[in-house]
Amino acid sequence: MEEELLATNRELDSFASTVAHDLRTPLALIEGYAQLMRAEGNTREENEAYLKSIIAAARRMDGLTESLLEYAQAGQAAGAAVTASPSTRRMGCLLYTSPSPRDRTRSRMPSSA
Repeated sequence: MEEELLATNRELDSFASTVAHDLRTPLALIEGYAQLMRAEGNTREENEAYLKSIIAAARRMDGLTESLLEYAQAGQAAGAAVTASPSTRRMGCLLYTSPSPRDRTRSRMPSSA
C-alpha cells in the first residue's frame, strides 16, 4: 500500500512538473513578443507578426488549460471509466517547439528582459 502511494505521488509530481512547463512555454513566448513590440523602429509588418505569435501562444495556453480541466473532470468520477481526448492523453507532449522570440531576436530585446 505504501509503495503504491509513493508511486502515485511520483506520478503526480511528474505530471505537475510537465503541466507547469507546458503552461510556462506559451507565457514566455507571449512575454517575449510583447517586449519586441515595445521596441522602437519596428515595422507594421513586424508588429503584426509578433501579435499573431502572441495570439497563437495564448490559444495554445487556452488549449492546454482546457485539456487540464478535461483531465481533472474525468478523474473526479471515482471508479468510473475515464475517456479522455487525445490532447488530454498527450498533455505532456504538447510543448510549443518553435524557437522563442528571444532566441531569434535577442539583440533587439530591451536590456530589462
